[in-house]
Amino acid sequence: FPSHDSKEVNCGLGGTSIRFFLAYCYLINREVILYGEDALNKRPIAPLVDALRQLGASIDYLDKDGFPPIHLKYTEKKSNEVRFDSNISSQFVSALLMIAPGLPHGLDIHLPSGQVSHSYIKMTIALMRIYGVKVNSERSILSIRSQKYIPVAYRVGADWSAVFIVTGK
Repeated sequence: FPSHDSKEVNCGLGGTSIRFFLAYCYLINREVILYGEDALNKRPIAPLVDALRQLGASIDYLDKDGFPPIHLKYTEKKSNEVRFDSNISSQFVSALLMIAPGLPHGLDIHLPSGQVSHSYIKMTIALMRIYGVKVNSERSILSIRSQKYIPVAYRVGADWSAVFIVTGK
């Protein structure tokens, strides 16, 4: 994260980065302007912005509605429920899941039936459970109460890009 006084963050080309970081800034009540390279600024972020607005965030689009750059102005926590009426990227759901335990009243996420990329949502929930977070999943509702993550040593295996970096081949 840039210096404490910085309010602008360039996320480069990181679609996952901007989505997860926006949710985190909401959680910690951090005013921030998030933007990226041209390609990132063409990737949608509206479902997450809409969800955070349902929770009480004040977020403005600084160029084109639905896309970065965005300005998270303040983060009132007035609700603990988010409803999605149509299928969305699992990254938006994962971003909300990961911040949910830190919210004062937890979070209930209502997903549409037939949510796409459900396997990635299940992976996020499995990792959260490794770190001690209880997630209730019934039909299309994910419920997470306010709770603490428990530090756990966890080793992530290398992928092929790491093999290239180490061996130079």
